[in-house]
Amino acid sequence: MLSLLPLVRPNYLLVWICAVSLILWVQYRNRFETVLASPRRLLAASLLFFIPSALWVMRNYLVSGAFPVLAGSATTTLYGNYNPVSAKPGPRFGRWVDPRRLPGEIAQDTLFRSWTEAQMLKHYDEQAKAFINQNWNVVPRLVAVHVAHVFTPIPEDGAHKYSFWIYRLVLYALAVWALAQESFRLRSWFAVMIAATIMVSAISVLLYNGEGRYLYPLNILLLALVFSTQFRFFANLRVRRAGHRT
Repeated sequence: MLSLLPLVRPNYLLVWICAVSLILWVQYRNRFETVLASPRRLLAASLLFFIPSALWVMRNYLVSGAFPVLAGSATTTLYGNYNPVSAKPGPRFGRWVDPRRLPGEIAQDTLFRSWTEAQMLKHYDEQAKAFINQNWNVVPRLVAVHVAHVFTPIPEDGAHKYSFWIYRLVLYALAVWALAQESFRLRSWFAVMIAATIMVSAISVLLYNGEGRYLYPLNILLLALVFSTQFRFFANLRVRRAGHRT
């Protein structure tokens, strides 16, 4: 996970912040009893987790002269979700739009003739923030649509993607069922990482979009959750049957 960290989306950095927050909350609820890790180990693990990203930010600074930059796509993602086209009622309402295709936006080829890549990304960031500041009344509706996209297919992705959409809905339903079984408590690393990933996924969906690409890490952990709960459920049945026979 640490080796892949610089290559994933910047929002993944929130996973460890959420995990540590959950651990501290659990320990506080247990009257400051050490449950999963001591404060020293949490501090050491936090430093270890962020070292790859810090090195990547330093590398990007040496290349671009901009700081801090973890992924250049962050500004295009933000501007692609908060712009006049995405905020206009219609088929693209609440959807991500490539900034290069926005009406009135200068083509990237033209920008590269006079701007560096860092300047262009800064331009997209400023455009997105300006739109949000000037259209606060639209933001709550966009956030609501972002959440709705979690449960709806994307027609332009093609018919072959509908199977993935159905799979996601079934997985979410089974995950809710698994959590209802109360098969584990928050006093385990597996539960903490699932809860932290759920939190990060929720933040990403609210701020950006509910498309499948933002939910891939969550889907993997939910799949593990569902199967672990299923196996535990059947294991408990075997134990009960064995008890009855004895």
